[in-house]
Amino acid sequence: MHNEKNIIFAKLNNIIMNTACTIKSVQLPEPDLKLLKDLAKKFGWKIVPEQKLNGIDEGLEDIRKGNLHEYKDVDDMFNRLIC
Repeated sequence: MHNEKNIIFAKLNNIIMNTACTIKSVQLPEPDLKLLKDLAKKFGWKIVPEQKLNGIDEGLEDIRKGNLHEYKDVDDMFNRLIC
C-alpha cells in the first residue's frame, strides 16, 4: 500500500537518533492482532487502520489513473459492456 519514507527523531538515553521508517501494510489473522499490538506497544510502533476511499474519491482516483471509457451513446456503451 505505502512505501513512503519518513524520518523520525527518537531520543534514547539522551542521544538523538535519526531512524528511517517505512510504512507497510500487513494482512494477518484476527487472533494474531493482539500479538501485533503487544509488539507495537513494546517497540513504539504505530498501528493505523487502512483508510477506505469514499465514492467521490474513488472516482477522482480513476480519473487521475486514466481509467475512463468514452462512448458515442448509451447503445454503444451497452454493446461494449456485453461483448
